Amino acid sequence: MKSILSIIFTLLIIVSVSAQNITDNKLYGLTYKVFKLDSTQARVLYYQNRVTDTVDLFTNLYSVQYTDSAFDRAKLPKGHYLIAKANGTNINYETYEAEYFQIRTYGYNGEAWIYISNFKGEILKDAKFIIQGEQFTYREDCNCYPVPDLKGNGWAKIAYDNQFTYINIDGYKAPKEKYKNSKNNYKNNVFSTTRILPGYVAFNQPKYQLDDTVKTKAFLVKENGKPWKRKVKFNVYDLSDGKKIAHSELLSPVTEGAFVYDFPIPDTFDIDKTYRVEYTTKRNKLLKNHDFRVEDYQLGNTTYSAFQQKSLYYMGEKPTLILEGKDANGLPLLDGFAEVKVTFNVLNEHYR
Repeated sequence: MKSILSIIFTLLIIVSVSAQNITDNKLYGLTYKVFKLDSTQARVLYYQNRVTDTVDLFTNLYSVQYTDSAFDRAKLPKGHYLIAKANGTNINYETYEAEYFQIRTYGYNGEAWIYISNFKGEILKDAKFIIQGEQFTYREDCNCYPVPDLKGNGWAKIAYDNQFTYINIDGYKAPKEKYKNSKNNYKNNVFSTTRILPGYVAFNQPKYQLDDTVKTKAFLVKENGKPWKRKVKFNVYDLSDGKKIAHSELLSPVTEGAFVYDFPIPDTFDIDKTYRVEYTTKRNKLLKNHDFRVEDYQLGNTTYSAFQQKSLYYMGEKPTLILEGKDANGLPLLDGFAEVKVTFNVLNEHYR
């Protein structure tokens, strides 16, 4: 929930808006008047940061609440509101957003990654994300809405279904000496056309306990798809502490492009925290990243199953037995083997 601005207008301004029925209680202040804002009204109000006559903000009176009643704005439906209350000869205005969206932003290799979720934390892949009239679409590899260089400044509108919100994205210039790539004219250390390289990072578990061992595998490639042959930095960050490095190592590829590394969870790690692994070049260019969680959990047991495609076979047919083995994460057992013994149980019928 957020309150964006609170504005006080004097009696001189009250006279000019008296036709909007805001001044009915100007001397007594017995009620709040709650107006719901549409997309245009909210955009103008947030952008100008004050109530003006640019648009009529008082077209949708949502409710009238008495000041001596229990008015809990947190119970308002999702949306944007302008709340007006008389205070003596003044009127106080306050905006309030009952938030539908959860928005996170990260900058990687100069490119801005915008993560858009609903209030339940579910990633929205079909949202409309518009900056200064240009729409940016969802991309699968980052699970985000990426913004390239020189386009990540200004007011951005996010809309999904009948919900909307506005955020202000403000890029900033970085020292030129931080960038050595001759293919790009870097002017901003949050936005650029460089994207996270393809490849993959895999962990042996989705979450870990203290004293568990994190086993990682990564296949890293260049922009042209060829395997990465040089050493890389392997850094583990504590995201709750301003991206503080919690563990670091310099890795060499075991084969071209392949990096394997194990490390035990130290007792300095905290339970119920998310940590991020980043593979970077020696000059700190990000190649790949992946998150893992430390929790006090109990994994399920390894499960096995066996079944046949059918139970009745005729002479000359080959019986088919399907065996499955899954680990505690529900993933197939890659190094498992099975020994099958076939025994005679009972003879029901015999023909000569």
